[in-house]
Amino acid sequence: MRKIRTIMNNELKLLFCSPIAWLLLVILFVQTGISYSGALLAIIRSKILAYGMENMSAVLFSNEWTGVLVSLQSYMYLYVPLLTMGLVSRDRQSGTSKLLESSPVTPWQTVCGKFCAMAVFGLAFLSEAIIYAAISWPLVENFDILAVCTGILGIYLLYLAYSAIGLYMSSLTSYPIVAAVGTLAALFAMNLIPRFGQDIPVMRDIAYWIGISGRADSFIAGMICSEDLAYYIGVTMFFLALCVFRLDSFRTRPTLGKSLLRHGCAALLLFILAFASSRPAFKLYADATQVKSNTLTVQSQEVVSRLDGPLEITTYVNILGKDAYYGYPKNYLNDVSRFSRYTRFKPDIDFKYVYYYHDTPDGRIASRPRYRGMTTPEIARAVMKTERLKEKIFIDSTALASLDASLDLASEGYNFFRVLRYGGREARLRMYDDMDKHPAETEITAAMKILAQGPVKVGILSGHGERAMDATGEKGLYTMAADKTFRYSLINQGFEVSATGCDSLDRFDILVIADPREHFGEAGIEALRRFIDRGGNLLIAAKKYSRQVLEPLSSLLGIEFSAEPLPGSYPELDPALCVAEFTHSACSLSPMIHSYRREGYVVCGPASLAVDCSGAASKGFAVTEILRDPKACVACALERDSSAARQRIVVLGDADFITNGEMMTTHTGVNAANYGLVMETMRYLSGGEYPVYMYRQPPIDNHMRLLDRSWKKPVKYIFRWILPLLLLLAGAIFLIRRRSR
Repeated sequence: MRKIRTIMNNELKLLFCSPIAWLLLVILFVQTGISYSGALLAIIRSKILAYGMENMSAVLFSNEWTGVLVSLQSYMYLYVPLLTMGLVSRDRQSGTSKLLESSPVTPWQTVCGKFCAMAVFGLAFLSEAIIYAAISWPLVENFDILAVCTGILGIYLLYLAYSAIGLYMSSLTSYPIVAAVGTLAALFAMNLIPRFGQDIPVMRDIAYWIGISGRADSFIAGMICSEDLAYYIGVTMFFLALCVFRLDSFRTRPTLGKSLLRHGCAALLLFILAFASSRPAFKLYADATQVKSNTLTVQSQEVVSRLDGPLEITTYVNILGKDAYYGYPKNYLNDVSRFSRYTRFKPDIDFKYVYYYHDTPDGRIASRPRYRGMTTPEIARAVMKTERLKEKIFIDSTALASLDASLDLASEGYNFFRVLRYGGREARLRMYDDMDKHPAETEITAAMKILAQGPVKVGILSGHGERAMDATGEKGLYTMAADKTFRYSLINQGFEVSATGCDSLDRFDILVIADPREHFGEAGIEALRRFIDRGGNLLIAAKKYSRQVLEPLSSLLGIEFSAEPLPGSYPELDPALCVAEFTHSACSLSPMIHSYRREGYVVCGPASLAVDCSGAASKGFAVTEILRDPKACVACALERDSSAARQRIVVLGDADFITNGEMMTTHTGVNAANYGLVMETMRYLSGGEYPVYMYRQPPIDNHMRLLDRSWKKPVKYIFRWILPLLLLLAGAIFLIRRRSR
């Protein structure tokens, strides 16, 4: 240890006596100071404009655009090679390496001493992040110090890995500049390696593990992952071992076989560590954030815990279909990472991919000019050549016909989708036509919940002129019920939806009756009466011309609809448009209604009827108003105990609240969210089963103390000029005093 300490002290003296090291520290302080002051100014600006701002710890340190730690990770590869380029090459150039070779100091002690010097210097290298964290702690209320410290740890581990690589490259040459360029080349190569061999499973995992790009991201986000920790330890030790072998070769002159053997053993140990640490069963995680923002919600964890056997997720990729790119073999790791939060709790998820080609109904590929006149197989082979896909991974026409028969690929438009299978049940995940495209935690957990307990069955009553679930026009229910590309459609949120007549109501948990225009008949009325009497849950949506058809049902429930529509809420926008707000009492029905009400969301519909629920109490119902326009109630909930279970009924005074037109229409100056009414109504009717409610504690570091408008200029000067100049002055004084001695 004494020899290692002596070498470390000598290297630290050389580092701190080097003008280059001080200059690099000053430049780094300037760059991080720009990032930190920019984040502070953004917070001050938001405070002045009275804009709400959340999660200030992340804004200052881990935000993609303003975070100090993100900035550090981006710049790190430029600085470390300049610091490590002379660690060994300088000794070889000056001839002192000959003295070390003949001394009792072993190569391992030499490498350890030099690496420890870099490790200590790293504390100075990261001092600006530590200083900014110390400043932010008293400034930000409930500052997430543990998450920020985790991010600093990740940057420090990255620095150590870079240092080990630079130390090894420095041992390969006697020219420091060559060592610096070699280190940059090695880091560049380690960033590129993950792009190769993605269509070969073993090579894909190894190449991904070797890649160093973005390895500190999980730490910066406040998550300690055993795989990333093992990576930094493994890569650092591997390059230190290579450096020891290199220095030892100057002394012992080993044979080629011996040299290859020990290098091969080091590489083998690294690959074993890579393979073991990347297996889901061996991965460990620790979320250091205050609100556990990097992990699943409690609700999702409960659902996953109920799946106590293997879960299979099969992705069906048509290379001529929409979103096929996400399922290509080269994107396998990125695609699987979308489920990483789930594999932490359920490592036995088996991911499979099925590749095929089939023209889509919209002919999105075949209609392109370059493919005109070509057959579907010819187009597919052209796409394979362009995307470098191997034809052997595609199923043949016989297998495709069988697959189409079992899964009804046509119903998915021959587009990208997944099937989850567990215990004989299946659930589907699709891509959506919105900015996020991919299923979020709500949709994934809903699919897993279907596997655990089955879906809630919803029947859309038909046969009497009702709004139809397959109607795509303005008055249809397709968007609400069956649109596969709409995230908030019922079939994407855990419901099994189908049209039904009055003769088969017993198999449904929820029945939707939307604006019937023809009488149900005596048999129909009797069937509906039995459904209500047995405690079936019901959604009734009326319009002016259906109120008389609904009268036999409304009399059973003790409700009445107004004879004429209510006048429009905003005559200047639309004389007939009703704009209804969620009531305070509705917040008790579903937790998300409180959020919609707080954020000012409303529900719109033309020619809405008022709903009078004064007679519902005589039928044993407890009444809760859901929506009110300025003049009357337009939606209410009825609830009572039945012989089977708690019965819930929702009555809407306007069937257009849930139709395609109002679900997808934007009214100028109106913050409408009709889809929210559908989601919360169905959550209430299903007893909270679906859509799956995801409660995540909101960030608590949302307030900045002390800083106000008057701090705008001081913040700029302090972090962009004063601190770097103070460091430059300290470095100059230190160097002058050292030379004077």
